[in-house]
Amino acid sequence: MRTARRSSFTMWVALAALGAAGSACGGDDDDDRNSADASPGGGAGTALDELGAAMAETLCPRLFDCCSDGDLRQLFEEDVSPEVPTDVPGCVAAVTASLEEIAGGMADSVAAGRMQYSGERMEACLEAIGEHSCDRFAATVADLTGFPECEPPFTPLVADGAACATSEECTSGFCSGSGDGKLGACAALPAEGDPCPDSSCADGLYCDDIGATCLPQKADGEECGASTQCAGGDCRDGMCGSSPLCDGQG
Repeated sequence: MRTARRSSFTMWVALAALGAAGSACGGDDDDDRNSADASPGGGAGTALDELGAAMAETLCPRLFDCCSDGDLRQLFEEDVSPEVPTDVPGCVAAVTASLEEIAGGMADSVAAGRMQYSGERMEACLEAIGEHSCDRFAATVADLTGFPECEPPFTPLVADGAACATSEECTSGFCSGSGDGKLGACAALPAEGDPCPDSSCADGLYCDDIGATCLPQKADGEECGASTQCAGGDCRDGMCGSSPLCDGQG
């Protein structure tokens, strides 16, 4: 993803990977990418206004099938809620709540014409996630964009220099100066050494909390304070590593 790297589950919950990766898959296909009012399970796929519940109901059973207690603590405490769910219904409630507000913002972007949504792509992605082994599920948790059945359902439409409300609307993956109801402008992501007031940096970089500048991400074995600092996207016990989350291994 081209925006500031986040830990793997935030990529799911914030839908940032889905939106920011969309520019690579935009094109002239004729699927219904504005299907915000489509009915779930129908020809137009997963309705945008039911996206949060649909994702939660698919992800949570897989999380409890494939994730260790330690994996769940890392995913939820870091990204969703300080309370780690102890069962699938609790997980569905927590993840749905996290996603509903975000999906509502995505719907606003679609309505404003700054983003397109494909319910068919989303439905195909969720069906695939629900069917694969824990090893394959672990790969999707690590990198949704690398999962071939998951073509990005959100496609950004705003070019550099044009008005934007969020980075997910920008083909560059970065909206500068937006917030508090104010529109910003799409721009290139900050490069190494550049300021990152919005916590966004180009690929291979992270936004340093102390200096608020973009620095190179760290290799496995280097000390870290957050998953965003690690090239592999995984910071455990203060060290960047590549051990997979949710692969069915305790």
